[in-house]
Amino acid sequence: MFDRLFRTDRTATTGDAGDRAPGLRARYESWRFERDIAAIMSALDRLSDRRLALIGVRRDELFEAVSTLMLEAEQRRAIGREVLDLLASPPRTGEETPAPSAPGERAPDVPAAA
Repeated sequence: MFDRLFRTDRTATTGDAGDRAPGLRARYESWRFERDIAAIMSALDRLSDRRLALIGVRRDELFEAVSTLMLEAEQRRAIGREVLDLLASPPRTGEETPAPSAPGERAPDVPAAA
């Protein structure tokens, strides 16, 4: 489980100069990630078994639940970043669909419904 959560790839472990020492940004993000997991784990660990059951978590599965939560949150953030990048970039001229010339008329590249 730790391997999946804390794995580091080549881009995360290389600094600006290309050496194997992690850059400042990568080290800071790693520290924040570990701190966030510790804070969530300690907050949930203080709950009674009954309250944990109310949110659908058992104490022996607490680490797995928090890990899954963090991974899903990161996936959603990545999707959000991709959407913002798409919205920020101008549309490509070759991929635009031509607008219909008159109301009710179909665009030339759109097949008519049968």
